[in-house]
Amino acid sequence: MGLFCYSFWRLYQAITERSEKQDWKKIIERISFVVGAITHFLLAYYAINLIFYFSTPKGGSEKGLARELLVLPFGEVITGIVALIIAGFGVYQIVIAVKEKFCKDMEIPADHKKAIVLISKFGLIARGIVFMMIGFFFMRASFYHDSSEAGGVAKAWVVLKELPYGDILMGIVAAGFIAFGIYGFVEALYKNHNRRTFLFGK
Repeated sequence: MGLFCYSFWRLYQAITERSEKQDWKKIIERISFVVGAITHFLLAYYAINLIFYFSTPKGGSEKGLARELLVLPFGEVITGIVALIIAGFGVYQIVIAVKEKFCKDMEIPADHKKAIVLISKFGLIARGIVFMMIGFFFMRASFYHDSSEAGGVAKAWVVLKELPYGDILMGIVAAGFIAFGIYGFVEALYKNHNRRTFLFGK
């Protein structure tokens, strides 16, 4: 239920939030909100299938999506575009983490700011890396016209585990996801609610 709520919140942000200045950075931010909404909706769907059917969706939701895209006219191109969007979202997460842009919309108490910023950066970077990996999987599906090449977070864990020092890398990324969870809580707690929106005014 929490994943569904997060998905709808990201969609709400994509529709309503704006700043006084509309430029390509704000457009990318909106796209990132939409990608986040879709991704977390798929994760929620995956979780529900695990709970009620005690098994993963047939072929996995990501493989199913790739399969549906590849049968479309120009399916390889469409799948490649989806791959670039997902990977671009991952890169964007890392950029806003490194540049600490996520701080501008939050009013964090000064005595907690250093620790909160450090944890949030760690979480966003870990999340960005996983999204870049998912984008890479979809790009392989596009290149080989094979939906089995696609994958999501579950496949990212498998790939990480197979790398040298895989257990350590998995531990680091898992800790990063915990940090991202903390970031989400902090964002909800210290969000600056005085920003204007399209639908509801100031």
